[in-house]
Amino acid sequence: MTGSPRLRVGIVGAGMAGLACAQALAMSGAMVQLVDKGRGPGGRLATRRVPWADDANVVLGLDHGAQILYPRSEAFGAWLKWGETQGWAAPWAPRPGDPWASAKASAGALAPPAPRTGWVGVPGMSALAQAMRRDLSVASGQAVVAIERAGDAAWSLRDAQGMVFGPFDHVVVAVPPAQAAPLLAPFQPEWAQRLRAVAMLPCWTLLAVSDDTPTGWDVLQPETGPLAWVARNHRKPGRVVPAGVATWVAQAGAAWTAAHVDDDAATVQQALAGALQALLAPAGPQRWQHLAVHRWLYALAPTDPAAPPAQPPCWWDAAAGLGVCGDHLAGNDVEAAWASGRALARCVVVPPRPAG
Repeated sequence: MTGSPRLRVGIVGAGMAGLACAQALAMSGAMVQLVDKGRGPGGRLATRRVPWADDANVVLGLDHGAQILYPRSEAFGAWLKWGETQGWAAPWAPRPGDPWASAKASAGALAPPAPRTGWVGVPGMSALAQAMRRDLSVASGQAVVAIERAGDAAWSLRDAQGMVFGPFDHVVVAVPPAQAAPLLAPFQPEWAQRLRAVAMLPCWTLLAVSDDTPTGWDVLQPETGPLAWVARNHRKPGRVVPAGVATWVAQAGAAWTAAHVDDDAATVQQALAGALQALLAPAGPQRWQHLAVHRWLYALAPTDPAAPPAQPPCWWDAAAGLGVCGDHLAGNDVEAAWASGRALARCVVVPPRPAG
């Protein structure tokens, strides 16, 4: 007597939503294939590696995507705590700062809030994705341009070079809305239309290395200027930097990025480095040893992550075997993507209960 054939699932996108869905499906016994256009899995769980010229054995890691995770659900918090036992996650309570603290103090304002503990990947945020992709099949550097199906036959995925992945019983789309819409349009035009209406917010990010600059803070959220978030990246747990070296990640606000989204990288780098220098002015001029920028076209969904989702955390067409997941369906951060992917996995492996 033979057992039932294993469920075959193809997943477009290996960011947090796709990885969470794939991991849950694999644990249920499904055969899963992820296909992603990036060089490695994780999407915005990203760490840029910068070789250090003064020491060939040192590679600096700068987290240019998600910075720190503050779990809202017990399940996500438990997952991060389990990651701590495995060595790929650690708690971090960054000291908040305020460059205008003295002026506010003279006006009778309250002192900056106490440090709040969150979680980071170790030795970089990409470690979270690397831990999830273990034992999963991930085809990286291959952009899916079409989902195909001949009649009621199995699904397949075709990339830009004509390579075909499949056959699959089900297909999951876990990429930003603008990329998901054309893939889904031939099979779910209503879904495609709704996805085209989601305007993801962009983000320019500066990655910088300088001589160490003592400050009284680890993270800064300026109220004015181009920058919305600045982190002393080397202060995160597990980061290795040579003595006397500081690493910085400075992310521009959504409004500033939108106004400069098509500017060339050199112009953006100069503007953001100047803004960071202004914030560090009390310490004197910085000697930048490395500068680079990265543009995230689809950084955030325009929703409040603390607000309840206004729609189901995933979409699933059981009859067709087609689904969609992503942070834009459940919030606008890493936890939302994780929850959406896991929710869709439950839809795939648990048949819907009959009505009545």
